[in-house]
Amino acid sequence: MREYLNSLFEIDEEIEINKNVQHEDDSEKIKAEYQEYIAHREKTDSIKDAEKRNHIVAVFFTVLFGIVGVHKFYLGKIGKGLLKVAMFILAGVFIYFGKSSYYLYGDTSMVAVGAVIGIAALSWWIFDIYAICYNRVFDINDRSLKGQSHRNNILLSYFTIMFGI
Repeated sequence: MREYLNSLFEIDEEIEINKNVQHEDDSEKIKAEYQEYIAHREKTDSIKDAEKRNHIVAVFFTVLFGIVGVHKFYLGKIGKGLLKVAMFILAGVFIYFGKSSYYLYGDTSMVAVGAVIGIAALSWWIFDIYAICYNRVFDINDRSLKGQSHRNNILLSYFTIMFGI
């Protein structure tokens, strides 16, 4: 019986030794993969700088087409862009069909729903103008926009005067 227990302990020790060797191999493998990742990232950072989106273009899209969400598409935020397009279309549809409903039945509820959606879209647009002019805005990859660190004071003054923000 004693010999049997000793053989079990020896087997257990061999298993522990194999686990330690395997852990050392895994840690070396992880270190090698990490070094490869760092090298790849350094190589692609210069490419990413060239791909950065421009701050002035984002401001232009926000001011002119921001109610529809064009600037969100430019920044790569497709979901928010689609939401803004949907809000704009829904507001128009509710107001258009609500107006005919008012003339036929005297019901103003559809116009009210369209107005609420339209006011929400307008408020979101004004907030986006404020955010892109006064705050740091990032694209979908959490990269700051090109030229954002040198924001033009004249541009900021213009929007402050025009929109009272």
